[in-house]
Amino acid sequence: MASGKELVISDDWDDVLGAEPEDVVKSKEDIHKNSFGEENEDDDWGDAIAIEVLANYCCTLMKQMEFFRKQGIMCDGTIVVDDMELPVHKNILSATSPFFKNIFSQLTNPDDSKITLRNLTGQIMDDILHFAYTGEICIHDGNVRQLVATANFLQLQSLKDMTVNYLEQKLSPASAAEILILADKHNCKTLIQSAEKLIMDNFVIVSKTSGFKNLSFEIVHQLVKSEDIRVIKEEEVLEAVLTWVKSDKGNEKEKESHLANLLHEIRFLLISPSYLSETEKDEFVSKSSLCLNIIKEGINYHLSNSKHSIIDPKLAHPRKFMGVVCGIVCVGGWQGDKPTKDVFAYITSNYKWFPLAPLPKARYGHSVVSCKEFLYVIGGRNESTLLLSSVLKFDPTYNTWEEVAPLPYQVTSLGVCIFEDQLYCVGGLSSVGSIDIVLRYSSCNNVWQRLASLNCPRGALSVVASEKYMFAIGGIRKSGSGVNTQWEYLNTMEIYQRESNLWEYSTELLTKRAHASAVYLNHIIYLVGGQSELLGVSRGMDLYNTVAKEWSSVQYSGTPRTMSGIAVSETRFYVVGGMSKEGECLNTSEVYDTTKDRWTKISPLPVSTSSMQCCAINLRLAVLQGMTASFSE
Repeated sequence: MASGKELVISDDWDDVLGAEPEDVVKSKEDIHKNSFGEENEDDDWGDAIAIEVLANYCCTLMKQMEFFRKQGIMCDGTIVVDDMELPVHKNILSATSPFFKNIFSQLTNPDDSKITLRNLTGQIMDDILHFAYTGEICIHDGNVRQLVATANFLQLQSLKDMTVNYLEQKLSPASAAEILILADKHNCKTLIQSAEKLIMDNFVIVSKTSGFKNLSFEIVHQLVKSEDIRVIKEEEVLEAVLTWVKSDKGNEKEKESHLANLLHEIRFLLISPSYLSETEKDEFVSKSSLCLNIIKEGINYHLSNSKHSIIDPKLAHPRKFMGVVCGIVCVGGWQGDKPTKDVFAYITSNYKWFPLAPLPKARYGHSVVSCKEFLYVIGGRNESTLLLSSVLKFDPTYNTWEEVAPLPYQVTSLGVCIFEDQLYCVGGLSSVGSIDIVLRYSSCNNVWQRLASLNCPRGALSVVASEKYMFAIGGIRKSGSGVNTQWEYLNTMEIYQRESNLWEYSTELLTKRAHASAVYLNHIIYLVGGQSELLGVSRGMDLYNTVAKEWSSVQYSGTPRTMSGIAVSETRFYVVGGMSKEGECLNTSEVYDTTKDRWTKISPLPVSTSSMQCCAINLRLAVLQGMTASFSE
């Protein structure tokens, strides 16, 4: 050394001075063996050597490298974007991106270290570089499009996966078409599948969005020819096609050229001749002889008695989700400690429950009935336990709710049925107790008409109708007032005949019953469950023969329950939910086959529910979200 001083090493470092040369250092295998106590006379170390990993070392290191990048420290490359120069470390970018590895490996001249990327903002590139160094990225609606495009171009698969996950969470009928366009452009396969599925499940809604108008012909053509788009009627597909064609103002020619190809996929044999005649007059259809011929061929098919046509036979077959299935619809009710808006349908051919459009507001203690292809929900109580007079109408074709004329009074636990194709409301519980009022609803005029009153005010009763009579069965009535108020459980039954407009007492029940479930099938009334006293659940099922006019009791192997729903489908009836003898809501559901005298458990309700009713009604497959196939599934 220049100073002439000798470097002195302390005796504390004698282990270093006495270290063995590299060629005689023990291997890991030798160390491992010795750690298990194998004899080795030359081994002066009794302990095993452990390999330790410093927590967050790599993360800390890369954050330090990101600091170096930001400061331009030891950088050996430059990314030029948008007139900005961003210093980088070539080895880090090469390890992160095959794109950069390929580019930098081609730069043989050490002085040639700049890469220019066009059509990128400095901010986006800086965000991507920050991700390459740290794995961190802030994704939001304002930058996700550029991020997925740039990640795809730069072959940053992990970043692309993150943007795809973000977009999948943003999928909705309003955004699905635009996201599909983006996914298709940048080859995001899983996102393409998710967007296509959502579009097919919500085809009518999506077809009215601005994004749908921007879809390519290839995508629209694929949708229009698909069996799996959820549409109620074929007219909706035709309307979507015409909407797409007319969407490019000033540049319609290209889309017009595709119109005939799209019309070839429309199932005109499922569309009424009058609708097709109006379509002939459309400005885009009428100017094309080819399109006009396609429409005329559909009209001629309808007008031909022989129904022979050169039209593809598949175009006469309804799309998969246009089919109709029978559903046992369970509406609202009490769940746990509060009422619910939930509406579920049990599909008898599929053995599963599916959600339908929920009620506008939660309610319980209401009544449910199907009349002339619609479902009505009448009375009940709301979330504040207030009595309701409102009546809701459900359209099973479009899965929608609307209010119709309310009852003239507020009521819960009333009986409803369809008698001679008209809807009747009988009795119920009002603010003054049990009532004897009977109303009939005119769906044509949307009005309620009062009829002859019951002989005995009764609520929580069961009401059914045969071919000739309507039956008001059991229930409870209020007696006394103030502190002496009592609820009397009834074993009486009244029968109504339309011609006389009178109620008459008939054969008494075998036991007192309220909140029971009842149906009529083949001259027999089946009375299931209910209660004969407060908090007492009946375990039995009684039968009333409307011809012999007598009650009988039969062995009952079903679940004891009260306040449950019941619905008839062909020769079977379904008993759903309700309350157990312990006062708990039930989710168990059963079906009774009257021809085989047999009870069978079916799939339970998705949520335990009581204080509701249900009914059978035909539903379009298109409204059943989660239904993936038609009748045979």
